[in-house]
Amino acid sequence: MAGLLFVLLLSQAAQATAAPVGFTFRKGEKLTYAVDLRTSGSAPGKGTYESDLSGEAVFETLKVRPDGTAEVRMTCSGKGKMVAGSGSLAYEETAVAPILLLVKPDGAISEFRDLNGHKTYLIKAGFDLLNAGAGLRMYLVGTYTMFGLQLPSKTPAPGGKWTGAHKAEHGSGAGGGFDLSKMKVELKSEPILFSLAGTSKYHEVACLTISSPSAVRFDMPGNPHGVAGTWYFDAASGRVVGFESHLKQWGTDKVDFDYTVSLTEVKP
Repeated sequence: MAGLLFVLLLSQAAQATAAPVGFTFRKGEKLTYAVDLRTSGSAPGKGTYESDLSGEAVFETLKVRPDGTAEVRMTCSGKGKMVAGSGSLAYEETAVAPILLLVKPDGAISEFRDLNGHKTYLIKAGFDLLNAGAGLRMYLVGTYTMFGLQLPSKTPAPGGKWTGAHKAEHGSGAGGGFDLSKMKVELKSEPILFSLAGTSKYHEVACLTISSPSAVRFDMPGNPHGVAGTWYFDAASGRVVGFESHLKQWGTDKVDFDYTVSLTEVKP
């Protein structure tokens, strides 16, 4: 019976690909995600290094416009440490202020706002990547799309591909004192290729499995466009339930990179 139920759920998710699929936001709903990010490597001539960062992110929908665009309050917190050679440094665990996201039904973030409703940017809202919460926030939404996933107006059949656009922040003009109020921020758009692998079951939820060869912006020499990752999207509920990216002995630094985001709690 359980096997038959799983087949039926996958069939329903597969049928959903024939119609438009998008993010669905519900006013007052809170989604809590566990985030785990571990990186280690050995840079030639510079010794070994590793970073262990974990925490959670809470997305609360404050308002939904008639066109489906949502105002979402995002709060991140975490803990962890970095180790380079024989030295070790703990991430700061001081709470970072929530940030407001304007998110379209296709998952694209049109802008960030501070708690007063004024337009801002991630590098102005919390540039300190030695803070665990700020670091997690940058990984989660730093590409101006919800977890990096951007859906087309019509989802293709399994095996189909589509191209989206990630917009990354580039700041300049802060001056020698690094005055963020004077910083000019530009958004530079980069194409990103998505493909629909099909359907799968992720943490007991039937999902569309969507991958990209450049899902995570992971800037390293010889790798300007990021590394591969996979999203698990619950088409029935209109939300991401998981994301994973895993590398083993990658590149000249022999990097191990494990990044997992998993939906743990939904509150109406």
